[in-house]
Amino acid sequence: MAVIRRTELGDLDALGEIHVRSWQVAYRGLIPDDYLDAMDVGQSQARWRELFAPGGDAGPIQLVALADDGTPAGFVSGGPSLAQDEPGWGAIYAIYLHPDHLGKGVGRALMAAGVEALRALGFAEASLWVMPGNARARRFYEIAGWTTDGVTKRETIRGVDVDEIRYRRSLTPDGPASPATA
Repeated sequence: MAVIRRTELGDLDALGEIHVRSWQVAYRGLIPDDYLDAMDVGQSQARWRELFAPGGDAGPIQLVALADDGTPAGFVSGGPSLAQDEPGWGAIYAIYLHPDHLGKGVGRALMAAGVEALRALGFAEASLWVMPGNARARRFYEIAGWTTDGVTKRETIRGVDVDEIRYRRSLTPDGPASPATA
């Protein structure tokens, strides 16, 4: 079982690499190859250092999963939803694993920790957004109790226009996994 803990400053370079490598695998065929191939680990690492610098915008939930050797294998970020139509909701902003750690239960442990952290912040409902064509991620989210409610958006993420679909779930222990509609 993966060890999950709060992100520390010493993790940031590893998270930059995880972010790039996971994008290059997860979004191949969904985002242009030339964009993915041009992604720079050094730039991603610098972005992580900015997020965690004093006055940075790291968000309240920044958790890392450690591999058996103690190095970061993945991360989950979250906090209050930033969407105007989700007042009072929590959100998973990002969850990524280094490709070497896919299919080993690390992602499930990270998602469970992220959901629990949102619950601990007092949120009763949460959302996350995913590209409709990202079948692997969608299966992962559905197994973890998230359901799509049909709400979609087009967003520019780091200079790339993408379509996304919203997934949501209840965070209350006795609540349904998610309402059928928004």
